[in-house]
Amino acid sequence: MFTLIYLLSTTTSAIQIPENSLESNLIVNYHNSIRSLFAKGEIFAPKPPAANMQKMVWDSGLAMFAEQHVLVKPTINPKLPGTSFFYRSHINDLKMTIHEALFVWESELFEKSWEPNTSINFDSLSNGLQMIWAKTNKIGCAFDEWTSPSNNQNHTIFVCRYGEKIGKAKNSGRDKTIYLEGKYCSKCPINNECEKSSGLCIEK
Repeated sequence: MFTLIYLLSTTTSAIQIPENSLESNLIVNYHNSIRSLFAKGEIFAPKPPAANMQKMVWDSGLAMFAEQHVLVKPTINPKLPGTSFFYRSHINDLKMTIHEALFVWESELFEKSWEPNTSINFDSLSNGLQMIWAKTNKIGCAFDEWTSPSNNQNHTIFVCRYGEKIGKAKNSGRDKTIYLEGKYCSKCPINNECEKSSGLCIEK
């Protein structure tokens, strides 16, 4: 069971980030840039190339679920499957928050050792691994900021929901393969084709 801290606020500014906005394009492009590096084996911390890395697209339904998540104002990461979570005890503009969150999540990938076909405990790397989970090809995000009336403490939350949940700890029964090793696009899913410029699999 996860413990959440809920805070009452005098104002709320929960935002379901809309499709084709500057913010949603930034999020999708950031993810696909990282995924492309892993697909081609060009990441600076050497990892084998990914044969089945799918290209990410925006999903408004997932953005709606992300908005529902931020509306309850958790200040501790509940580590829910299929969710990446970012919290700061101050308020920034949305673009700055997105940049910071994505950088923090990506950094997780280089803080601990892992291999593409692994049975590690995903909790410590869940945000970063979700970004490069090969079977994930949809994402939607939301943002909220508020001030607690009791102590005037500022809070910012940024949450992304993914279409495919990453595997969990060993013996959980879930798929634990982050991605399949091999030449990029060599193991794309059925009804996918290769975008050679990125090395990512895209739905036809």
